[in-house]
Amino acid sequence: MRVVSTKFKMVDAFSENEFFALIEKWLQAAGPCKMVAEQLEACAEKIGVHLEAEYCMADTFRIEKESKVFTLFKIAQVFHEQTWITEIILECSPVGKIVYFHIDCSRDATRFDEAPEMRTDVIRTFVDSGFLKQPKVPITSKPIEPTNELIDWIAGAIREEYDDELPLVLATTYFDTRATEIEEYTLSKKLAGFAYVVVCDNEYTRLLKDRADHATPFNGAVCIYTKGGRPRQFRKRNAYLGAPLDKQIANEVQRFVTSAVDADAPTWEALHAEQVRKEAKESAALAEEALGDNENLDEKLKRAEARIAALVQENMSLTAKCNSLQTALTKSEAVQTIIEPSSIPEFFDGEQHDLLVSILQKALLNCGSKETRQKELITDLLAHNKIIGNGKEMLEVVKSVFADGEELSAKELAELKRVGFEITSDNTHYKLVYKGSKYWFSLAKTSSDKKRSGKNLTSDITKTLSVYKK
Repeated sequence: MRVVSTKFKMVDAFSENEFFALIEKWLQAAGPCKMVAEQLEACAEKIGVHLEAEYCMADTFRIEKESKVFTLFKIAQVFHEQTWITEIILECSPVGKIVYFHIDCSRDATRFDEAPEMRTDVIRTFVDSGFLKQPKVPITSKPIEPTNELIDWIAGAIREEYDDELPLVLATTYFDTRATEIEEYTLSKKLAGFAYVVVCDNEYTRLLKDRADHATPFNGAVCIYTKGGRPRQFRKRNAYLGAPLDKQIANEVQRFVTSAVDADAPTWEALHAEQVRKEAKESAALAEEALGDNENLDEKLKRAEARIAALVQENMSLTAKCNSLQTALTKSEAVQTIIEPSSIPEFFDGEQHDLLVSILQKALLNCGSKETRQKELITDLLAHNKIIGNGKEMLEVVKSVFADGEELSAKELAELKRVGFEITSDNTHYKLVYKGSKYWFSLAKTSSDKKRSGKNLTSDITKTLSVYKK
C-alpha cells in the first residue's frame, strides 16, 4: 500500500551524479542500509545495478521516453515482517528537472507511524541539499517565522486564495505566551517537503486578523490550508478523538500531498514495464534480422513478441487501475474517515474493512422489506464498499486440506504454512497456531473418523478466524 509520495523541482544544474550522491548520503545514515550505500558508492557505473545486503535489496535503471530521461533507484527493506519499498525517480526534460518519491508498505502499516521518519529521511536529505528550486517561500525542515513580507501570503490563505502546491500549517500561540498546541520543530521536520509550518505569535495574529478580514485562527488554534481545498482547523480537543494532534495533522497533510502527486507521477513499475516492452521489441528485431528467412523460428519469435507485448499491456493496465483506486481511496480518506481503524494488527490486508462490510450485510438482511433511513444508508455503504476477500484464501486452503480426512502430506503442510499457520507436531497431534497469535487448533494424527474430524476442525477454524460469517 502507498504510504506517502511527494516531489521537488530541482535546479537546472542538478545532475544524475548528484542524484546518486544524495541517495548514498541518506543510505549511509540509515543503519541497515549502510552496506547498500557502500556497494552503490563503489559502482563505477550506477545504472542497471542490483545490490543486496542483510534485509535490503536495491536496483537502478534508466529509460528514455519521448523527450524525457528517467533515472530510477528502488530499495526494499524487510522490517518487522513488512517489506518497505522506497522509489526515488529523477525526471529530466527540456522544461526542467523533478525528483519524485514514493514510499510503500507491503502490508498493513497501521501499527507503525503512517510515515515513519526512518523512511522519510531521504526526503529531508533532498530538502536540506541546497539543490531544490525554491519557490517564493523556501521549502525547509524547520518552522517558518512570519515576517512582514509573509503576512500577505498567510492572509491570502486565510481568505481561501491559497495557490501553493505545498499545504500551509499555521499554528498560533496561546494568549501572552510562546506556547502552541504542536511540537513545531518535530512537526516541521516530519513535514519537510510536504508542507510549510508557520508559527504566529499574538502580534502577528492581530496583524493577520486585520489583513485577512476573515475569521483568523487564534489562541492555540492550528489550521491547514491547501490549494483548492477548504481550511481545516484543529485544537487540543481534537487529540481526544483519536491520534495525538501532531500525528493527525501530519497524516492529513501527507495524505493530501500523496493524492496530488500520485495523480500523474511516474512510478518504477510503470517505467520498468515500458523498459521491458522496449527491450523485447529490440530483441525481437535483432532476432528477426539474424534468423532471416527461417520461417518456423520466425513465427515462434512473433508469437513470443506478441505474448510479451500483451503481458506488458496487461501489467500496465492493472497498475493504472490499482493506482486509480488507491488515489480515489486516499482522496476519500482525506475528506472524511467514517471510522477510526483498530490498533490491533490485521491478519491480512483489508481484514477490518471486510469485517465491517460483513456486519453491514447481515444488518441489511435484518432491515426487512420496509424502506427506512437505516436500510437506505446501509445499502449505499455496501454499494461503495465491496468485500476485498484477501482472507478467503486461508479458509479455502483449510477446507481443501481437511476435506478428505487423510493423513496430512508434506504438500498440505506447506500450504497451511503458506497461508499463515505455524505447525508443531508430537507423537499424536498437530498443533496449528495462526500467525503467532493466541488462536491455535489441535488435530489428532490418527482418528476413527478422520473425515468428520477434518470437517469439525474446518468448522472450528472458520468460526474462530473468519470475518466473513453472516
